Amino acid sequence: MPQFRRSVIYLHQRPVLLEGNVETSLNLPFQFRQSGRSEFDRERIVDLLSKLGLDATFLEKANRDLSGGESQIVALLRAIQLEPAVLLLDEPTAAFDTLATAAVETLVETWLNESPGGRATVWVGHDRAQTQRMADKLLRLEQGGLQE
Repeated sequence: MPQFRRSVIYLHQRPVLLEGNVETSLNLPFQFRQSGRSEFDRERIVDLLSKLGLDATFLEKANRDLSGGESQIVALLRAIQLEPAVLLLDEPTAAFDTLATAAVETLVETWLNESPGGRATVWVGHDRAQTQRMADKLLRLEQGGLQE
C-alpha cells in the first residue's frame, strides 16, 4: 500500500492545507517514513513556481491567506515533487483565470514529458476545450453512461 500511495496521487478540487506556510506544506510529505529516500528540493520548487509566474516569496505565504487557486497550486506542486507515476486531477484549474490555467496546463505537460511513457494523468473536468488539449484519450460521462 505505501508503494501505491507514492505512485498514484489524487488531487482534490479543494485541497486541505495544515497550519503554516507554503514551504511547510511542501516539505510535509518528506516528514513521513513512507516518503522513501526523497527530500524537499527547494530549488526545484522555486523553478516550478517561476513557470507559474510566481517567485520564491510565495513559499513564505501563510496557508490561511491562500486563495482557492493558490491552494490548488500548492497541492499540485506537493504532488509533482513526490514523482508519482499517476496524477488523478479533479478540476485542477477550477479556481484559475485563463493565464493561470495555461501555466498549470504547461506545468502538467512538462511533468509528463520529463518521463515519456512513465507518467500519466486522469484529468476530470467540465471544460471541453481544456480536456481536449490535455487528453490523449477522452472519455465522457453523459446521461449516466461512458462515451468515447
